[in-house]
Amino acid sequence: MATKPHIVIVIGMHRSGTSLAAEMLTRLGAWTRDRLLEANEFNPRGYWEDADLVGLHDTILATLDRSWGGIRASLPMPDGWLDNPAITEPRRELEAFIRAGVEAANGTPWMVKDPRVCRLLPLWQAIADDCGIRLAGVLCARAPDAVAASLEKRDDLPRAFGRLLWLVNNVDALTAGRDLVGASISYDRWFTAPATQAAILAAAIGRTLSGAELAAATGVVSDTLRHHDSILGHGMADQLYRQLDLWAEEGERPAALDDLADCAVATLADVAPWIESTNDPEYLRDNLEVIAKEYRVAYHASAAKCAELETENNRLRSLVWRFERPLGAVRSLRRAIRPPVKRTAN
Repeated sequence: MATKPHIVIVIGMHRSGTSLAAEMLTRLGAWTRDRLLEANEFNPRGYWEDADLVGLHDTILATLDRSWGGIRASLPMPDGWLDNPAITEPRRELEAFIRAGVEAANGTPWMVKDPRVCRLLPLWQAIADDCGIRLAGVLCARAPDAVAASLEKRDDLPRAFGRLLWLVNNVDALTAGRDLVGASISYDRWFTAPATQAAILAAAIGRTLSGAELAAATGVVSDTLRHHDSILGHGMADQLYRQLDLWAEEGERPAALDDLADCAVATLADVAPWIESTNDPEYLRDNLEVIAKEYRVAYHASAAKCAELETENNRLRSLVWRFERPLGAVRSLRRAIRPPVKRTAN
């Protein structure tokens, strides 16, 4: 890379190894602010996400009705969202944040990491262009099923929905960041070729490392970081991941990648109206009314059955009462006519 970037953005879906890539970049010499999200049981070594930046991104996505984790997070970004007046203020705050960060970095590439940026790359690029700031992007990829399994464990998201979010976020990153994303990092390859992965990140910040330096940097990679196997199917997300993994392996963006991403955009656009309808109040009301009607029918059927059983119970109790006195008389008569038991002498 002839000119060092002002900012290196770690791009990638949640649970895709972005934290490991971010940590590695700081070990390789990138700068980052110290207001980071705290580590927890799901990321014991930290998320490497700036708390202030996450807040800004969350505000923008919420304003656009695309908050992370909700059903509408799987929809394409709204048409014309970049110029939506509703995000004018948070956009101004984001620009001030970016300017201040670049100034604080003082010439050292600034590492920025937040999975939410997958959907907001056009905004970052627009601000960078306005401010004369150089951006470089590295896309972190992990198998869709492994990501979905991790999201299910952390956020209790259904796996099918996790796969859909994987597709939406990676497609946005690839299409909106087509000229920005310069390299791909494969999560699984950290455990088979860590030095190659580290070299890709070093190149992103304009560094060339010796073998000894690469070995030292990759010392943090451990098999304990891998909790879910990468099992690939034949879905669109799986096909896209194969191309991203190939990019990480060979270092060249595969020719088929952009065609696949464009195809996914069209598919997601076709699916969007259905997702919209499932979140539409009228749709939800109609479905709730159907469910309520079915419940009422089942309730009344159950109540009728209970009444029927109660009637039968009363009938049987009446029969028992009717026969109690005759049966008592029969038992008395039987005792009266029973011959005495003869006792034999010993």
